Amino acid sequence: MKYYQPAAAFRRLCDAFDQMPGIGEQGAKRMAEWLMYQSDAQAFLDTLEQAAAMPLCQCCNLVVEDAGHCPLCSDPERDAQTLAVIAETAQLQPLLDSGFPGQVYVLHGVLSPARRIGPSTLRLENFFSRVQQQPPEQLLLALTDTVEGRATADYISRSLPAQRSHSLAFTELLTLPSTESE
Repeated sequence: MKYYQPAAAFRRLCDAFDQMPGIGEQGAKRMAEWLMYQSDAQAFLDTLEQAAAMPLCQCCNLVVEDAGHCPLCSDPERDAQTLAVIAETAQLQPLLDSGFPGQVYVLHGVLSPARRIGPSTLRLENFFSRVQQQPPEQLLLALTDTVEGRATADYISRSLPAQRSHSLAFTELLTLPSTESE
């Protein structure tokens, strides 16, 4: 009995989708098939390319239209003495809805050796530079309540300079839902 073996390019496309958080093998196959049979696949690819080229806010790491600072960082009403670190952009709105008055910094992930996500992948040096240039009085590590989230919080708290004058808090109150599948 012979088995069907998809073309190598299709398998690579499936593998690329399978690497995305929350997308399993079957979902990756469905997405790859959808993309391959779309007459406007090029428009999708162009949009993806444009999104990948969007700059990040120099202060908080949020995606912005133009290089510089986002509206949150430019808002003089936000408390510059309090900084919350979140793992994903999807956690921003729940944090703001909770009435959080301070500024934010988005890591775009958490440390995960199993997924080969280390400090350089998260560009943590940018975060440490931001904290040194604009030291907050309070730093809230509002990361996901997972092994990776706690490891990331621990890494950040141990990596900040010993002479820091602000307090650190990993708070269960601000533990935000993850959009990643566990």
